Amino acid sequence: MNRQFKHLKDIIFGTLYFLCLPFNEGIRAILLYHSINDKDTFQNQMLYLKKNFRIVLLKDLQKEITKDKIKTNILSLTFDDVEKSIYKNALPILKDLGLKATFFIAPNWLGKNIDTPFKGRKIVNIQEVKEIFSLGHEIGAHTMNHPKLTEIPLAEARKEIFQSKSYLENLIGSEIVSFAYPYGAFDERIQNLLKEAGFYYGVTTKEALLKDKDIDWFELPRIGIDEKIGPFQFKGKISKALEIYEFLRGR
Repeated sequence: MNRQFKHLKDIIFGTLYFLCLPFNEGIRAILLYHSINDKDTFQNQMLYLKKNFRIVLLKDLQKEITKDKIKTNILSLTFDDVEKSIYKNALPILKDLGLKATFFIAPNWLGKNIDTPFKGRKIVNIQEVKEIFSLGHEIGAHTMNHPKLTEIPLAEARKEIFQSKSYLENLIGSEIVSFAYPYGAFDERIQNLLKEAGFYYGVTTKEALLKDKDIDWFELPRIGIDEKIGPFQFKGKISKALEIYEFLRGR
């Protein structure tokens, strides 16, 4: 059943993608990855993105969108938690293709085996985070312990947010301005804590393209890319086809 559903989504997205081809300009999107185990698939995705988008760090996205006058397709790559598969498989491909990405780190997970939210995950260690940053990538905060911020006391949420920023800034010797909400959970109180802490961007797990204007930089949508996504679905999810697909689903 899952295989049939995946095949159906590929057909739907493929059809919508080709129908939307004349309108696929000025796309602004943020992609979200949690793991990279299929190097060939990831490389093909990155080759497609490099050909069809200008890839920028999340911290530079607002500047790039503001100065763009010719409706270039602009996209940011993000990785949450940063398990070893990303370090081992994605990082060399990004380096070979000259692409930069934003890596969201929960400091108290570094170097550990984590079972939630996904089982059997080995997270990168401190030295590997420093190496990622040294390669020109952006490091973002993901709280200290990856809790659902809307389900813990506000004082605890404040510590998770403020301490993760301070820890990572001391670790890499550079300002941290981007934050990923664990499990995509946030509300106005959490957004206000981000602003108070000195963040400029907050990314969610809501799947959508960025708006053409009036973007809420503390409620940025991201398009999740899983390991088994087909090529047509991948292309469709980062095109106007995504908006049509979500409309048909009643979202």
